[in-house]
Amino acid sequence: MSATAIRHSTPGLEPGLESERGWESLRAPELFNFDQPGKTLVGKLIGIASVELSGKPVTQYLIRVKDQTFKVLATFDLAQKITRAHLGYLLRIKYRGEDSTIKKKGNSMKIFDVQVKPDPDKNFADGSPIADEDIPF
Repeated sequence: MSATAIRHSTPGLEPGLESERGWESLRAPELFNFDQPGKTLVGKLIGIASVELSGKPVTQYLIRVKDQTFKVLATFDLAQKITRAHLGYLLRIKYRGEDSTIKKKGNSMKIFDVQVKPDPDKNFADGSPIADEDIPF
């Protein structure tokens, strides 16, 4: 098997894997930024993890939108609204803007509308169906 790149080369990196039948390439989740009021993300919450950013722990949400997964870093407002209880739920998140009456270290608080509903597929967050061995009794 050759080590032919399937995408352009980046200096200093080895070529990528050659495309083969039956194999699917995986991509790392892309960071979704709520940088403009009105920006909205709609998808399924598939994961919640704690990551370190600038030496501080930050909650990171993984949200599946069709065939792509996005990372969303929690703000204070999002962390108050989205919890582990919502894993597997469909989410609608809309960034409304900043509330200048609430500040921390000179930064205004970002405000979001968040709506949830159970996924009609009734699968686990990873998309697998619930089996008898998944039930603890």
